[in-house]
Amino acid sequence: MRDRRRSRAHAASGRAPINSQRFPILFALVCLATLNLSGCLGFSRLATPLGTASSSNTTTAQSASASDQAAATTVQTSVATLQTSPSPVAFGTVLAGVNNSQPLYLTNSGTATLSVSQIAASGSGFGVSGFSLPLTLTAGQSASMAITFESAQAGAASGVATITSNATNSPTTASLSASVGSPVVQLSANPASISFGTDAIGVAATQNVTLTNNGNAMISISSVAAAGAGFSVSGASNVTLAPNQSATAAVTFDPASAGSASGSLTVTSNAPQVQVALSGTGSSAPQYSVAVNWTPSTSVVVGYFVYRGTGPNAQLSKLSGVVASTNYTDAAVAAGQSYTYAVTAVNAANVESALSTTVTVTIP
Repeated sequence: MRDRRRSRAHAASGRAPINSQRFPILFALVCLATLNLSGCLGFSRLATPLGTASSSNTTTAQSASASDQAAATTVQTSVATLQTSPSPVAFGTVLAGVNNSQPLYLTNSGTATLSVSQIAASGSGFGVSGFSLPLTLTAGQSASMAITFESAQAGAASGVATITSNATNSPTTASLSASVGSPVVQLSANPASISFGTDAIGVAATQNVTLTNNGNAMISISSVAAAGAGFSVSGASNVTLAPNQSATAAVTFDPASAGSASGSLTVTSNAPQVQVALSGTGSSAPQYSVAVNWTPSTSVVVGYFVYRGTGPNAQLSKLSGVVASTNYTDAAVAAGQSYTYAVTAVNAANVESALSTTVTVTIP
């Protein structure tokens, strides 16, 4: 009878018999979930379907990864980056013993403020100047400095400019180069000699001499002097000439006596001395005179007065006393001048006639 009731009871419930061994485990899970939710987290995931739990965990991981990447990107773009221009800094061919300078530009091409703490140059003859430290450049800002170079020895030279800063590419370097050539100081004179030919005493003649710097270094002319009777010079002293530059000296020959004369023009500078040979011949000045003749007056006269004027639009003035004849010689004339003459007749009462027609002559 008991067996039948137990069977009906099982049939009415429709459930499988309870496994007495699993019941305590289920009870323990419920108790843990009730008493400590955080302690049941691992068990709750076991109760969640596998597909749902995996999807949720993946989304959370991806979101965290994207957030980390965004933060990392923000840090990387807010940096200072230093660019130099030109790079390399090439001086080309320079002269030994001459100080040279070229600019080097520093540009902050990043987004954060750049702070330069040290700038130095290595390599014989190279140096840096034109800045003060610390040098601060905001994003996009530029500044310039000077790279200097001077060497006493001919040949190739190289070096490096190093800039230390908070930039991501610190230390930043720019290569330096130069080719040192020996200075050549060479001065020439054109013409190399001057002949003035024959010049009259008291008549000066002038010719020019061109002095040219044919070297590759600066030339400082301290003096230009002429030696020899009758020779003199002006110009070109205390002059500095760059390569291919010229200066002009004016050489004059003014003989004081007849005969040949010789001399020299000496140019003193930091280049080898230059001399120009000078020559000329002095001759006696020609003696000029003007002979004035006129027809006699038809009136009774005691003589004539001679009038003279000089140059264009000459104003006539009395040149002589009473001249009894009808001719007069004027020896007080100079080369290159023009003279105008006229005469008047005078009677015993010292009354003069009107001026005659004028005549003009030019002394060669």
